[in-house]
Amino acid sequence: MKAYFGHSLLLLALLLPALLAGQDYPQTYYLSGIDRHASGGGFGGPDWWSVDCYTYTQAPGNTLLITQIGHLHRGWMYDFPPSEYYEVEDFDGELTLYPEYYVITSPLTLQSNIDFTRTRKMDYQGYCHEDDWYDYYSNHYHAWHSYNADMKLTRTVIKKARQNQTVEWLDCVCTLDSLGRRVEELTLSSADSLNWVNHRRRQYIYSGEQLPPGYQFEKHNHQLPDYILNLVTIRVPYLNDGWIISQVTEQTANAQGVWYNPETWSLNIEVDTETGEVTAEYCCTFSAEGLLTRIVIIDGDGIPSYDFHFAHTSDTAADDGVPQVTETLRAWPNPAREKATLSLPGKLSGPVTLSTYNTRGQLIKEESRAVDAINRDLGWQALDREGRPLDSGIYLIRARGTDFCQTARVMVLR
Repeated sequence: MKAYFGHSLLLLALLLPALLAGQDYPQTYYLSGIDRHASGGGFGGPDWWSVDCYTYTQAPGNTLLITQIGHLHRGWMYDFPPSEYYEVEDFDGELTLYPEYYVITSPLTLQSNIDFTRTRKMDYQGYCHEDDWYDYYSNHYHAWHSYNADMKLTRTVIKKARQNQTVEWLDCVCTLDSLGRRVEELTLSSADSLNWVNHRRRQYIYSGEQLPPGYQFEKHNHQLPDYILNLVTIRVPYLNDGWIISQVTEQTANAQGVWYNPETWSLNIEVDTETGEVTAEYCCTFSAEGLLTRIVIIDGDGIPSYDFHFAHTSDTAADDGVPQVTETLRAWPNPAREKATLSLPGKLSGPVTLSTYNTRGQLIKEESRAVDAINRDLGWQALDREGRPLDSGIYLIRARGTDFCQTARVMVLR
């Protein structure tokens, strides 16, 4: 474990066993993949485009422990042939359970020039208390989050250590009203954590309208690190769990702490009554649970920029989230273009159900097959339930029979 959380956490790591017997497994959401779409160019159209899909492989029976990162790249550039490749990189994920919290090391990115790990201290309700990561320029960040008795964020302190050895501290204090709603964020900055000046102030005005119950925007606000959010070049708004924000005022300060003129804008929020999805600022999509799932930057090419995949851990229900991958079930050829064959181990007979999932855990199709002790090879077509070809990407094929359930991971390349 990396000693990111200071001497107190390091001491606990030495005194407590790595995994406490009988400790409940965290039931929380985790990031299971990232898609990034980009394009650019002039003269009325894109001169290049690229798609990078990152998917994470979990250890069997331990869905929070990431062991591999798969990376599919597809690209095109004017006057050059298309490029496409797939690579897998081992990842040394860590998960340590303590009585009141757990510490998890998970992937951040595959950028080769930075440390692509992220370490967090989380409680068993899914709230982040400490966060440690690097950005694209190898600046090192460490954040501490504080909550009140109702688990509303009240303060965040961030230490930013730059490559040139200079340090910047940010201290953000959240003011809540009598209903527990955030009405102001005041951020101060410092070079030594002793002398502070104004940095940024945001104020929130509420419309009086309420959202349907069930959203947890504030809990999931720290699922994605600032490193990724900074790359999207747009503001990802703060959303209240129950009340609609109609207006935001932001004011920034210069290096001496003198305020510039404030900027005020309306916060457009739309709720899909069928799916529960919430769209904010026309470009940020949140799930019915309050997870940020997509950011779309509309430029001259109209290409979506980021698409995040989340799954939910479950140590009991086999059908929840993304199915586990079992190494004994193989698919060949892999990668596959149109079809693959699954070879079932052992002397099995009887009906088998083949279920195809994408990496978000969404069921693509389900088929019934029959096998016997001699004929145990099952053919699989890279088609959806309507017979349409599946897009390039990673798919999970689960074979389930009597007292048998295993999953194969298949890469489809078109």
